Amino acid sequence: LISRSWIDEWQLSKYIQLTLQKLSKKKDQKPWEATSLIKILTSHQNLLTKEVLIEKQQNVVLKQLFADPEIQNYLNFNRYKDILWFSADAFYKFMDWLLLITFINLWTKFNESISQDIENITKIILNWKNLAKTAEFKVLEFLNLVDSEK
Repeated sequence: LISRSWIDEWQLSKYIQLTLQKLSKKKDQKPWEATSLIKILTSHQNLLTKEVLIEKQQNVVLKQLFADPEIQNYLNFNRYKDILWFSADAFYKFMDWLLLITFINLWTKFNESISQDIENITKIILNWKNLAKTAEFKVLEFLNLVDSEK
């Protein structure tokens, strides 16, 4: 996406992070995390559109997300005892923001089926959250559960 490349090209992430640091009231807040999330959401803002979900299966979309190194970093992918894990908190936060950005995109393209589209995409996100919890946030188990739901 052009908008994502502009963030990098114009070094906007540096200014976003500085602004977030100045706005932060708590010492434990992580402006770099929010900056990373902004970059990810900018890159994947059209990922859950109705058209994309018609062409691709949900498991393909999720695998596309999990293949992105920035998302892997944001979700704190880590290997422990030969198992690849991801952070539950980061995953839930990412899913909530992805849902919000998808809602915004849907509202800008208002049509008769918007309420049905919102309901369908919300079900997908809730299902992914439930499957992630069932898989105990193990990457391979989660992807296998999503695959088995085809």
